[in-house]
Amino acid sequence: MNGDHMKTRLVIRVALLATFAFALHGVAGEPQRSDYPNRPIRLIVPFGPGGGSDYVGRLVGQKLSEQMGQTVVVDNRPGAASLVGTEIVAKAPADGYTLCLCDVGFTINPAYYKKAAYDPVKDFDPIIVVAETPYILVVNPNLPYAGSLKDFIAAAKAQPGKISIGSAGSGSGSHFSGELFKQAAGINLVHVPYKSAGASTTDVASGQIQSSMSTAPAALGLLMTGRVKILGSAGPKRSALMPQAVCRALS
Repeated sequence: MNGDHMKTRLVIRVALLATFAFALHGVAGEPQRSDYPNRPIRLIVPFGPGGGSDYVGRLVGQKLSEQMGQTVVVDNRPGAASLVGTEIVAKAPADGYTLCLCDVGFTINPAYYKKAAYDPVKDFDPIIVVAETPYILVVNPNLPYAGSLKDFIAAAKAQPGKISIGSAGSGSGSHFSGELFKQAAGINLVHVPYKSAGASTTDVASGQIQSSMSTAPAALGLLMTGRVKILGSAGPKRSALMPQAVCRALS
C-alpha cells in the first residue's frame, strides 16, 4: 500500500466520524489554583442548538456542574462550521474557565478557511474525548426514492444537481462526509450549509431540502416520529440507539 493511499484512508476515517472532545485555550505549564473552579465555567459549543454537539455539550455540562459543584454555562456560538465559536475560545484568557466542545471541524477549519485565527495544536490544550458518533444520511421519508440507499443514488444519478444535501456548515465534518459520499457514489448533490446538524435535519423533515448528513443525537427524535428516514451510516454497525433504522454502510 503506497503512502498516498494510506493518507486518503486516514482522511476518510477522520471525516466520517464525529468525535466530540473538550479543549481549552492553552494553559499547559500554568499552575492551577487549589480552589479551582471558584466561579462559573463557560462551555462554548460552536454550533447552533439541536445538533449533536449541542446535545453532548448540554449533557456533559450538566454532569460537570454536578461533579465540580460549580455552574457550567453552555454558550452556543455557531458560524463557519465551528470557526466562530472556536476563535472566541482562542481569544479568551488562558485560565481554565473557558472550554470548547470540539469536533472534527476543529482541525479542518485552519486548512479550509484562509483567515482562521487559531492553531489547533499551539493555541489549545486537549482535555478528553467525550463522545463519538458516525455521520448518517437522512432523507425525507415521503420522497419517491426514500426506499433505500440504492434508490437514492439511482435518483441522484438520473437528476444530477437536482437533489440537495445539507450539513452543519461549509468545512464541517458533515460537509466533508457528504462530499466523500458523493465522490464514492459518483453523484452530484447540491450542498446546503446550515449552522448545525439539527437545523439541517429539521429542514429535511419539513421538506425544505431532500437530504442531509447528520448525527444520531440530531436525528433521533425526528426518526422516532417518522419524520426522517436514515438510509446510510458511516459506522461499522447499526447503532443501538436506532435499531429500527434501515441503513447501509456509506464507506
